[in-house]
Amino acid sequence: MAMLVFLAFSVLQIGLYKLRETSVVETVFVEHQKQAFWLAESGLHDGLVLINFDKDFRDNPTPVPTTDASAVGGSYDIGVVRTLVDAFTDEYEYTITSTGTVRGVTRVLQSIFSSFPGGKYAIIGINGNTELDALVEVDGAIAQISGTLDVADSRNLDGYLIMGDGEGALTDKKGVATVANYPPPPAPVIDFGDYEAAITKVAINTNYPHTGTVYVNDSALSGNLYYNADQIIVGGSGTTIADGTTIVTTGDITFPKSHVVIGENVTIVARNFSIANQSEMGGGTLIYSQNDIYLRNASDTTTPGDSAIVLVARNNVTFDSQIEFRGIIFGENEVEINANGTIEGTIIGGTSVEANSNITIT
Repeated sequence: MAMLVFLAFSVLQIGLYKLRETSVVETVFVEHQKQAFWLAESGLHDGLVLINFDKDFRDNPTPVPTTDASAVGGSYDIGVVRTLVDAFTDEYEYTITSTGTVRGVTRVLQSIFSSFPGGKYAIIGINGNTELDALVEVDGAIAQISGTLDVADSRNLDGYLIMGDGEGALTDKKGVATVANYPPPPAPVIDFGDYEAAITKVAINTNYPHTGTVYVNDSALSGNLYYNADQIIVGGSGTTIADGTTIVTTGDITFPKSHVVIGENVTIVARNFSIANQSEMGGGTLIYSQNDIYLRNASDTTTPGDSAIVLVARNNVTFDSQIEFRGIIFGENEVEINANGTIEGTIIGGTSVEANSNITIT
C-alpha cells in the first residue's frame, strides 16, 4: 500500500513538473514573440528613415544588412520594394517589410506609403521663412534648407524637422519640436524651359495676332487652345475642360464663375492663373504661371483620380479657399495658405511658406 501511495505521489510530481515546464516554455515563447514584434517595428522605422532621408536609397532601394539586437539575442531584417505610381509627378509607392527574429521566433510587419519627389516632405522651405499658425497640422517632415522656421504650436506636428547648415533657426513657441540630425534635401529645381518656350511660340506666331481681353463663353473646352491676349476670361458657370486639353496664353487666364470642372491630364500655361468658387481639377493636371497662381473664394479643388496635381508659379501661389488638394505646390517666391481643408503632398516655397488657417498638410 505504501508503495502504491509513493508511486502515485511520484507520478503526480512528474505531472506537475511537466505542467510547470510547459508553462515556462509557453511564457518564454510569448516573450520572444513580443521581442520579435518590437524588433520588426524598429525595422519599419529604419526603413522609413532610409526612404525619407537617403536619396540614393530612395531612388534605388538596395539590400539592408541585418541589424543585430544582442540584448535580446535577436535581429531584424528590412526589405524595401519601390513601385511607380504616377510617372507624371514621379511619385512612387514604397513597401517596407521588416522581419524581427528572437531565438527562432519571427514576426513580420509591413508598411506601405507614397513618396513625392524629394522624399515624403510635407513642406520644403528653400530660403527665407516658413511660418505655421497654431491651427496648422502637419503630418510629415518639414525641411528648411536655409532661413528660419517659425512654429506656433509644435504639438500639431507629426514628423521630423530638418534645418539647414546656414543661418537657419527654429522658433518653437510651445517648445515641443526637436530638430532631427539629418541633412536637408537638395533644393528642388523646376525646369521652366518648355513652358516658357510654349508661351514664346504663341507670341511670335502670326496665326495668333495680339489682342487685349478675350471672353470665352463656351460651356465646354477641349483640344489645343492658344491665345495671344492680355487676358482670357472664361466666363461660364459650370464650364468643363475635357481630359487632355492644353491651353496656352501669353497673358492671364481667369475663371471667375463657380463650379468649373477641369478634367484629368490638362495643361494650362499662362502669365497669371486664377480660379474661383467650388471648382475641381482632375488628376494629372499641370498649371504653370509666369507670375502667380491664385485659388480664391472658397474654391474646392479636388482630384477625382489617383494622379496628383502640379501647381508651378514663378512668383507666388496663394490659396484663399476651402481646399482639398493632392499633389505638389511650387512657388518660386512664396506659397501662402489662407485656407481650411487638407493638402496631401508637398509644398515648396522659394523664399516663404506661410500657413495661417485651419489646414492639415500631410
